[in-house]
Amino acid sequence: MSSPAFPSTRDQLPREVISCLVGHTVCEIERKLILHTLAYHNGGRTRAASVLGLSIRTLRNKIHEYEDRGIAVPTPGGVDSKKECRVRDAVGKSQQPTSNNSQRH
Repeated sequence: MSSPAFPSTRDQLPREVISCLVGHTVCEIERKLILHTLAYHNGGRTRAASVLGLSIRTLRNKIHEYEDRGIAVPTPGGVDSKKECRVRDAVGKSQQPTSNNSQRH
């Protein structure tokens, strides 16, 4: 009996990963992977595109698509980009976090 040309995916991926993927569309998984990669790289489009194996143009098009659908996308800007993304998630639109120092009394 010969072995299959491709080993079973279940033999290569941890059970937790498979359970997170099953039941979701490829588009949903792709979106989550792109958004998490952007957040991991502090919103850096060039680095995220490289890691994902996408052209910067393709990544930019996907980002515009997500923003048009009202999905929060991490913005470039270092340490605060994750905080800014959380703020946009909370209010459902892009909004810069306010600083206590910038408020006038």
